[in-house]
Amino acid sequence: MKKRVFCLFIILSVLFLLNTNIIFAFDVNASFRTQNSPPVLSPIGNLTVFLNKIFLFTITATDPDLPQDSLTFRENSSLPDFIIVQDPPQNPTIIDARIEFVSSNKSLIGIHYVNISVVDVLGETDSEVIRLNVSLNNSPPIIVDYFPNLPLVVLNEGEFQKFNITVFDTDLPSDSLRYEWYFDNYIIPGQIFETFNYIPDFNSAGRHNLSVYVFDQFNLSDFHIWNLSIINVPADSGGGGSSGGGGGGSSCRANWTCTEWSPCPVYKIQIRTCVDKNQCPRARDEPPKKQSCFYLAPASCSDGILNGDELLIDCGGSKCKDCATCNDNIKNQDEEDVDCGGPCPRPCGLLYKPAFYPVCGDSKCEGIDALMCPGDCRSSLPIISIIMVSLTLYLVYAYRKLSFVFSLVNKKRHELDLLSSKRIPSQSAINNLNLIKNMLNIGNKDVLFKRYQSVIREFFSIFFLVQYEYTYEELKRDIRKSNLDEGLKGRISKLLDFIIRAEYKKEEIPFNLFKQILNESLYIIQALRIREEKVYHEYKIKQKTEKFNIIKLPIIVLRNTRNTFIYLENLIKGASEYTKTVKNFEDAMINLRVELDNRNFEVASEKYKKIKGLYDKLGIREKNRYHSKLIIVAATLKKINS
Repeated sequence: MKKRVFCLFIILSVLFLLNTNIIFAFDVNASFRTQNSPPVLSPIGNLTVFLNKIFLFTITATDPDLPQDSLTFRENSSLPDFIIVQDPPQNPTIIDARIEFVSSNKSLIGIHYVNISVVDVLGETDSEVIRLNVSLNNSPPIIVDYFPNLPLVVLNEGEFQKFNITVFDTDLPSDSLRYEWYFDNYIIPGQIFETFNYIPDFNSAGRHNLSVYVFDQFNLSDFHIWNLSIINVPADSGGGGSSGGGGGGSSCRANWTCTEWSPCPVYKIQIRTCVDKNQCPRARDEPPKKQSCFYLAPASCSDGILNGDELLIDCGGSKCKDCATCNDNIKNQDEEDVDCGGPCPRPCGLLYKPAFYPVCGDSKCEGIDALMCPGDCRSSLPIISIIMVSLTLYLVYAYRKLSFVFSLVNKKRHELDLLSSKRIPSQSAINNLNLIKNMLNIGNKDVLFKRYQSVIREFFSIFFLVQYEYTYEELKRDIRKSNLDEGLKGRISKLLDFIIRAEYKKEEIPFNLFKQILNESLYIIQALRIREEKVYHEYKIKQKTEKFNIIKLPIIVLRNTRNTFIYLENLIKGASEYTKTVKNFEDAMINLRVELDNRNFEVASEKYKKIKGLYDKLGIREKNRYHSKLIIVAATLKKINS
């Protein structure tokens, strides 16, 4: 009715304008697109990329609306080095782009799934999910030459000898190499190049080995070992001192005095010098001049030990790199992404960005902190706003959940109707076949066989939902794809083979064989009917369960809403408690500094113990912030107490 009134109003308006001569005529040139065509992304397929190798791959897309339309390529990869570069189009009917990937991050090795899509200006899209295999195709470094090229290197104590190797690596210059030298399987500190200059001291005589290892950035390696034979060289006696001492003869008793042991070298043998003060001609009972020792390598930034002036293991201090934190904008310390996941309090993901995810107590007012962390933002916004937002989001979730459940119920109802429709033709086919079986002795066998074929074809057509005029071979193919029992599939196939031979080869059908086929057909139809009855009852039970779940859904929604309120309340309480802890820690640090300035060291020591307990309750950001200050205080107190 409304449409008719509106059309009548339009007609009357046009007539009025015609009668009042208010209509003006003018020419308009315009082109209209009657229908937008979606873009078509050319098939990409699965891709394999290798670490430390530059990968380039061209992708294309077409659109019947080009060149009036504009296409844009997109990807949803979580790999930071996977990008799509789209240059200005060269061909107005085909748009292409380039996939670029190059990385040396070994943690990326594995299978990744990437959705690549193309979008036109009206939002029509076409996409393909590709399987991206990130593989390690790294070649190890190979020592191709070494000097000296001898099975045994013989040299004297104090003699200079140069050792070096020549390395070949197919991955250079993209690869980087490092070298390690070992003397008798103990690392030689500071030797990080392909050349090593060695001068054995005068206590090194004997058999030794010198080895060098070369590693690439993925720790693939090669090595070479030289066997050394170092010849003892006697120390210079300094001239006729042995003839002194007069005629003491055998009554001279040696009086030995020795220097301190030398620092323990890498080959773990200390030496010292011993002198007989009495200068006996044949001094006896000389103390040992060599002994085994424990070699302690000098502190380095890669030894896995907290030593030197490091703040943490192998980081901080004057020599090592800065320690990793959760706010340094670098992916490190086993973080899942930059400054999130792993040891960091903030999880990774779009919803966990500072704009959406609060990290209370970090003294930073970011994004939703204004609502969730009033202590960080010094904000007093009412808590009710948080509750209202959460409740709105949850109602949206409940609505989507209800829609999903109702669609699922409708789908099950449709499946139940299909199962119910299969029960009637099963009984009808059984009745018709029994009738043919009873008339077999008195009726025309050929007419009965044609009737039998008609009954079987009609039954299979309805039961297997065949919507076209099928051949028996096509029916056999469809049955093989179904989820029937394998034994039942075989019996149906044999039955269809018999019908094919009888129908197309015009064979004479013996009476006993026809009767046997009728019995086999009745068995198959009865078995299919029993199976469908079982499935039908199972669906009925599921339908009742789903109806019960729909009835319970409001209760579940209310329960989850209550749990959400409890969670928000605990979250707000936890944020408030954490803010108090940080405030107490900061006040305690100020009081400790006052006590140190006033030289009340005993009181300062007690306050330091309390501060350590508060420090353990802080988050990673606050720990990184106050760690260096706490180290300085601890060192000061230790120095005073000692």
